[in-house]
Amino acid sequence: MNKHPVLTYFYVYIVDIVALIISIYSLKSVTWTSYDVMTLVNFTVWTMILVFARSGGFFDLRGLRGVMTGWAVGIEFACLIVLPFELFIISLVISVTVIMFKRLKQKHAEPFLGPDFNGSNLIISGFLTMSLYYYLESTIIGEIPVGNTLNLVISIIVYTFISFHNLTCLLVFDLKKSYFKVGTYTKDSVFSSLLLIASGGIIGYLHKYDPFLIILLLVPLILLHNSLNKISESKLIYIDEKTGLHNYRYFDEKLSKMFIHAKKTQTPLSIIFGDMDYLRDINNNYGHSVGDKAIIAVAQIFSEYNSPNVAARFGGEEFVLIAPSDKKHTVLIAEQIRQKISESVILTEEKKEVSLSISLGVATYPEDATNAEDLTKAADDALYYAKNLGRNQVQIFHPEVKKELMRIKASS
Repeated sequence: MNKHPVLTYFYVYIVDIVALIISIYSLKSVTWTSYDVMTLVNFTVWTMILVFARSGGFFDLRGLRGVMTGWAVGIEFACLIVLPFELFIISLVISVTVIMFKRLKQKHAEPFLGPDFNGSNLIISGFLTMSLYYYLESTIIGEIPVGNTLNLVISIIVYTFISFHNLTCLLVFDLKKSYFKVGTYTKDSVFSSLLLIASGGIIGYLHKYDPFLIILLLVPLILLHNSLNKISESKLIYIDEKTGLHNYRYFDEKLSKMFIHAKKTQTPLSIIFGDMDYLRDINNNYGHSVGDKAIIAVAQIFSEYNSPNVAARFGGEEFVLIAPSDKKHTVLIAEQIRQKISESVILTEEKKEVSLSISLGVATYPEDATNAEDLTKAADDALYYAKNLGRNQVQIFHPEVKKELMRIKASS
């Protein structure tokens, strides 16, 4: 899979260290005997709910796996409201551990990087939010008639902003884009998150008055996320703004899921890796605006094969297609893409025609690789081989490709 920039890892480690300091500070005086029975019961029950919501176990049982992510956002905030903060940290650590073990079992390419950042983000967001909450509660806001409601609303907004901010900073380093261009602060994503977090806040508050009332809100919360699910899947965080295709982040996540499914069902999974030919020459000769036209034209052709396949812009002039099909069928798709692109023409401002072409590499599980990362590398090697054989062609990965590439690199 695509390696992350060094600054991405550095930022994740900084966030993890800050979360660790907060955790040590919060847990240093914890003694289980200081909690009453009801608090410990709440801790046990909400830890189970949090683990199920964040890992998807609850929804595996009920066939509602598609609503897992949004549900977890609400449950995380409800857990923050219900439990003492130090117990919230312990519940969160347990859920993160479960997720990591699950990813290790699935042989995920990055079993730790995602869960540890998400957990650390929640600890930091929760600590700052609850610190503000208790401060406001102890001041004049706690004495006015609607003080509790106002405090909850402020907490929801602050919690949402901090968690969004931390995620946005991560994506700034990872995608190498400016703060407001990574796609997190869209109306849809902010609104849906606020709704789900607000639902979690209401559940948490109701629990304090009568724990059984939350049962009445479980179904509405699931239905709420169902209605927002399409919005979540179309977040700009997963969309390449220039072409409208999915970006490499979506490719990474989707490939992991599709590979797990292919391995489980023993069905083939293929990757087509494409790289536009001579895009640099087009930029140099006609300007970047014409180069952008070329990229968009290629993206439109890839988008024609977006279902049941997954098309994405990997970056620059690179495109990728995940195809749940065998090598023979995938090569036919690759050849169709190549031919359509080679027949395409774009116009400069002076109405001059510019021809396009692309080189493509194909690799298939299980014959070419045993994991998703190696499958991506095999398709990339086949692409590199196609480039060296003269461009504007499709090459499949085979054992001799690696030897030939080593020979080419040694002679260059």
